[in-house]
Amino acid sequence: MSKEESNIKIDQEFQFLIPALSEDEYTQLVQNILKDGCTDPIKVWEGHGIVLDGHNRYKICTDNGIEYKVHPIELETREDAINWIIENQLGRRNLTESQKSYLRGKRYNNEKKLAHRPEKGDQSDHLKTSEKIAQEEKIGSATVRRDAKYAEAVDLLKDRVGQDFSKKLINEEIKLPKTDVIKLAKKPAEERAALADEIQKGVKRLNEAEIAVQTKKDPSKAIFAKAGDDIEFAGWAWNPRVLEAPKNTPAPQHGSAIKQRLVYLTDDIYGDDFAEEDIKEILQTMQESPQWIFMVPISGYEEIPEVTWPANVWLGSIVDSQSSAEFACEAVEDSECEIRFVICDLHKESIVFEDLSGFNWIIIKNSSKVQPPWQRVESVLEQAAADDLWIYLMPNITVRPREYPKLQEEGAVSQMQDVVIPESVKQTV
Repeated sequence: MSKEESNIKIDQEFQFLIPALSEDEYTQLVQNILKDGCTDPIKVWEGHGIVLDGHNRYKICTDNGIEYKVHPIELETREDAINWIIENQLGRRNLTESQKSYLRGKRYNNEKKLAHRPEKGDQSDHLKTSEKIAQEEKIGSATVRRDAKYAEAVDLLKDRVGQDFSKKLINEEIKLPKTDVIKLAKKPAEERAALADEIQKGVKRLNEAEIAVQTKKDPSKAIFAKAGDDIEFAGWAWNPRVLEAPKNTPAPQHGSAIKQRLVYLTDDIYGDDFAEEDIKEILQTMQESPQWIFMVPISGYEEIPEVTWPANVWLGSIVDSQSSAEFACEAVEDSECEIRFVICDLHKESIVFEDLSGFNWIIIKNSSKVQPPWQRVESVLEQAAADDLWIYLMPNITVRPREYPKLQEEGAVSQMQDVVIPESVKQTV
């Protein structure tokens, strides 16, 4: 065994730059190494023995007494080593958008150090760095500079909240907009810790976390959170555990757009966390708040208990796979709600509904930031139009009809307008 092989070390900052494998990916890697041995060498920083690439392989080999080879990489400085890892990782295809953003931003911040520039150096130097990275990564230089702020915030949170929290941010296990990550890093220590705690519990926007923290301090002042991009069809988001929020939130003015009255429940009230008494209290709260329209989503149920829903409740199903589409309508079609909606998420696969006539409104979305194959969208659009549903497409769908159901109080419910898909879009998407 060479000196490099016997003196391998793990550096926490270096390891943080390596995207974690999923549980399935790690299990498969273990099986491959146990069967075939470690076929790829562990790459280390020559003269220092610190792993640059192969952290998982190294752990599996040492845990199982399997021999491995070491390939030393000659690098002058720690910053050079960090850049080598970043460039190596950016060459891979399975990165989340947040991981790419973090690595690009980390590289930008790191290259400022390599060039011995001060934190607030000459603006032209900064532009040269960002433009060079932008050209190599085929993105805009402004994006690189935004990435740098994001990477700096992630690193601050790594030190001040914890490495696990920051790792979940860039792995997108915690889905928090980058602008919110940057704002969170700037918060005072005590407030930042409380906000991070709420975010780890499932809150998806910083303002929602701020409301949750404030509510704990004084529940009587709780209000709705503004709806985020993931539910942009609604005006508000509501954690139904916070029963004071509907009456505390200022009601929309008379004649306001329907979106300003729509309140989306962020928790499934039929989930394991809600007892029967909890559900009764939530229903009572909604009934006593006629100024709002509450969107109650359910997911994965073939049927739900019989309930007398308040008149201002819209009931809906969340469908993100073909299997869930098969019984989505059954769960809501027997309700007496004026509006029954379905949220159809096309990021996994094409979805075909046998029948949409049990719904009034369909919201078509794509959890991924990438436009789904147009055939998936077109198929659902055709079914929705055939069953006379109102149609709302989320921002990352190219063609965007954004219709809302018309309330009975506004007059007779009109039929939806035909959704015309331009031939040019069909050809280019």
